[in-house]
Amino acid sequence: MRVGQEVTKILSDEERAELESAIRSALAAERPKMVEEVKQAVSDDLDVRFELMGLSGETPDAREEIRKDFEFMRGLRKAYSAAGTRIGSAILTLVLTAAAALAGYGAWLKGWIISR
Repeated sequence: MRVGQEVTKILSDEERAELESAIRSALAAERPKMVEEVKQAVSDDLDVRFELMGLSGETPDAREEIRKDFEFMRGLRKAYSAAGTRIGSAILTLVLTAAAALAGYGAWLKGWIISR
């Protein structure tokens, strides 16, 4: 569209408002059905995905059990990480202590440390 060119409207403002109102009403009437269809599609897809992992999540009780299982797994992961940190710290402490002891022994052999 060029500057100064006149725009021809297909619908008048009144007809446009009436059409918009009709579309909004139709969408509002169909919305609950569409929401339910989307919920069912997501639920079906999740059931298939759970089944592929060897889990059955079709009932609320089954989903609760799965949630508890994953909660337990998260707890194990945290415990494993904490244990790894503690074990790593212990190993590092042992290595540094051994290095200091070896350095002290070497100094004693060289005669740098005099015992009285």
